Amino acid sequence: MAKITVQPGDVLTAKVHEDMKKQFKGKVMKNYEHAAMLEITEFDAATDGPNIPELNGRIVVSLKNVRAVNGKRVAKGDEVVPVPTEEPETPMRKRA
Repeated sequence: MAKITVQPGDVLTAKVHEDMKKQFKGKVMKNYEHAAMLEITEFDAATDGPNIPELNGRIVVSLKNVRAVNGKRVAKGDEVVPVPTEEPETPMRKRA
């Protein structure tokens, strides 16, 4: 089982049955814990064309629904995870 990391700028191929009927490609805009926000770049215009304006050209996809990362197919046992990001330390504020 390989671990595939996803970071902003990567191109993913995915399928989301609720919003898009066919497989599509998108560029990662932002990572979440178990999902990624994609800017939809390639899709089946005949089938999913009307959905794109409704989604504003963006969609959040569970990393379980990713079929390929940067053209490399995701195998059945592979784990797709976002690249860990370091959160900036914020000083604690004192209550007044």
